[in-house]
Amino acid sequence: MTARPMAIATLAATLALAAPVCAEERSATMRVSLVIRPSCSVSASPMTFDASEGSGADAESRIAVACNGEVPFAVALDGGHNEAGSQRRLAGVSGFVPYTIFMDPARQRPWDRETAVPAVTSNGLHHLTAYGRVDGEATVGAGGSYTDTVTVTVAF
Repeated sequence: MTARPMAIATLAATLALAAPVCAEERSATMRVSLVIRPSCSVSASPMTFDASEGSGADAESRIAVACNGEVPFAVALDGGHNEAGSQRRLAGVSGFVPYTIFMDPARQRPWDRETAVPAVTSNGLHHLTAYGRVDGEATVGAGGSYTDTVTVTVAF
């Protein structure tokens, strides 16, 4: 390296390492915060009835609610796509087959669309079961496949 490029390199290095000269300093504080809002998701397994014509059938659906921590929530079910009045119905080629969803395994307490089941997640996850029933008289003369879609909503 010649003298001139060496002098330029030395000057550049000296300027890069030199600290600025300041007469005074001022400082302030910056507040830092984080708000984590409750969040939940919901999923449900299919409720599949298997009935012979003229016989009733019971079925279940497992509902999973996952939240970020211990969050109080309520789960509600709508009346389904084929609802008539307050009656849930499965739709098929031969018309409709009424069915009922219950909150208890004894199938004594109907889970209608005005009823929300309250709960609190434990470790962020909570499971509920919806219990379905099709009465035998509803399946007489109703051979074929029937479907409905019920929306499960979690409010938190």
